[in-house]
Amino acid sequence: MDAEEISDPGGWGEIDPTSDRLVFRQYPLLRSEIDAVRPFHQSLSDHREPIRVVFVDSGDILIMQGNHRVYGARQDGLVAIGILFYTSESWTVSFGQISSDPGTKDPGVTP
Repeated sequence: MDAEEISDPGGWGEIDPTSDRLVFRQYPLLRSEIDAVRPFHQSLSDHREPIRVVFVDSGDILIMQGNHRVYGARQDGLVAIGILFYTSESWTVSFGQISSDPGTKDPGVTP
């Protein structure tokens, strides 16, 4: 375990990349970046940097890091991928205020 893992307040969990509760914070997505992370491989994904999400009071799940990887996992037909999850409060304390951009559930993909 390295220093980042010790101080990171995120909890390990899973999300379903096909969930209609996912909100993409980066959009539109780039086809080349999606293709570069497919087929989805959890250990390779975590090695670069984990997928980070925030669970908000509305029940939505904001994808804060790893938008292209989550979308690629969705296209691969996976139903569970590992993530680090945060509350809005723990995210704000660790990484700063969540931007007011509402994100989108349908990010679109550019060629």
